[in-house]
Amino acid sequence: MYKLNNRIRDSAWSSTTLIADYLGRTPSGAPEAEMWIGAHPGAPSVAVLDTGRERLNELIGADPEGLLGPDRHAAFGSTLPFLMKVLAAESALSLQVHPTREQTASGFAAEDALGVPKDAQARNYKDPNHKPEMILALTDFEALCGFRPATETKAIFDALVTSFRETGPEIHEVLQQASSTLAAANDPTAVRRTFTGLIRGGDEVSRAVDAAAALLGSTIPEGPHTAALKTALELSDMSGVI
Repeated sequence: MYKLNNRIRDSAWSSTTLIADYLGRTPSGAPEAEMWIGAHPGAPSVAVLDTGRERLNELIGADPEGLLGPDRHAAFGSTLPFLMKVLAAESALSLQVHPTREQTASGFAAEDALGVPKDAQARNYKDPNHKPEMILALTDFEALCGFRPATETKAIFDALVTSFRETGPEIHEVLQQASSTLAAANDPTAVRRTFTGLIRGGDEVSRAVDAAAALLGSTIPEGPHTAALKTALELSDMSGVI
């Protein structure tokens, strides 16, 4: 068993205190978002040995079967097949989409072929692995995952159409378009087409979102969708988008 020194990475949503509190040290004042515990080449842990210190990925690479065990080595090769992170979120994380293993391997190879540096900010695939995740909350934590069924999503848009009936056309048109697309609830692409239309809608959608957020900020209609609208408004206040 080795003691590990672990890298801490920052992000736009970082806390300045949570990781320090977790480790029992005085906060530095710097943003600290993620403590990585593992052998990912982007920020590998450092093992403290009697002979000195060595990066965990290099230590495993020197004796993968001995450190991972023969079964894990046979299944996953000379890499640790997971990465543990301690996250410290002060605000909402950005929208994340995790591709399949096949998509990731293909995208990683394509960016390598183009010569995109692995640490480049604009690089999408920084390693060839997909990213299934499991969250174990150490404090109160809210997570949003996936999409509602088309019928439920349409009901929320219809409630907004009713609430904003007397407002300007910029809100109404966007909401009506989304509701119309979602009306085909038996079409498995209905939610995808609605989401794509909104996320790529440009200035028209941005103006509608701003107007809707301003109206919701003064009065959120009471009903079965109140909690969802409050969450949307909270995210809008944090990031400028709903």
